Parts: sequence; C-alpha cells; structure tokens
Amino acid sequence: QCRQLFEDLEYAFRTDPEEGYFLGSIVVSQNSKDVQEVIDGQQRLITLTLLIKTLLTLDKENDDLKDAINIKNPRDKKDIKARLRTYVFEKDDPLFLEKIISSENIEFCDSKEKNHFQENICFFKNKLEEFSKSNTIEDFSEFIMENVSLLVIESKDPDSQKARYKALKIFETINHRGLELS
Repeated sequence: QCRQLFEDLEYAFRTDPEEGYFLGSIVVSQNSKDVQEVIDGQQRLITLTLLIKTLLTLDKENDDLKDAINIKNPRDKKDIKARLRTYVFEKDDPLFLEKIISSENIEFCDSKEKNHFQENICFFKNKLEEFSKSNTIEDFSEFIMENVSLLVIESKDPDSQKARYKALKIFETINHRGLELS
C-alpha cells in the first residue's frame, strides 16, 4: 500500500496539483472526552502519518508537518504527544509506532533488522530522495498538507460504547449496502 499511495500522490502532484488527491473516507467514533477511535481507516492514517514523518525529516522547518504528527501543550511547549496512537493487538506495534513518531531521525534504514513501520519509513525515504532529484520536497510537503484530503465520518456520543456502535453501523452501511457500479 505504501508504494501505491506514493505513486498516486506523485502522479497527482505532477499532473494537476491544484486538483489535489482524495484519499477516501475514515470512520471514527468520539466520546465526550474528545478521544477519537478509528473504526475504519487505521491503515490509511498510519501510512499517511509515516509519509508525513518522513517528509518532516527532509523538510525540518515545516510547522504544518510537525503539527500533523504531534500535539503540543499550549502552556508547555516541551510537552509534546503523538497525534496518532495505536492500540492494535500486534505485540509491539504501539511501541514501534510511538518510537518512530517521536524520534528525531530515521537513521535505522541501513539496519538489516527493521519492524514494518521502519521498513515503510525507509521505503518513503528512498522514494522521496529519488523524487527530490527533480522536484522540491517543500512543494511536495505543501501539496500533501494543502491538497490531499480525507473525508472524516464521525459518530459522537457521551457514551463511548454507543459512539462506537453507531460508527460500526456507519461502517457496515458504507461497505455492505448498495449495488456495485457497472
């Protein structure tokens, strides 16, 4: 999926950057504590986050990229948390993702042993280095932040179980109803 995402974004950037690129929809549930749980679109969000993290290592001064990755405490600038967290059941995935997002660099690409998050970051790094030979990373970063969109479908309820149930119903309806287009 990383390859397909990058190829699609690169094509959209090269052919008609003003038109932009639509990544699709994600379905989230939100409880009264403003915590959003992604019901559908986890892989898309994680992959996009890894691409943005890689862009940030090449476009270090881009505050939009930084804000897409992290949430800063407005009263304590040193209190920074990752915007995206995972609670998947894979053993070390939450730790691996958190470590990648919080790291300042991606020097692990020369290592032989990498987790799948690191492999994907290294894939993006190689593609972006190749891409930067004929384009500026800053322009591509701006394209990603300004012209790439997601449709967020949100279910809210003070009761997190009810919010989740509603979001699951939305997901089912989107994915299992209607006729195939021909």
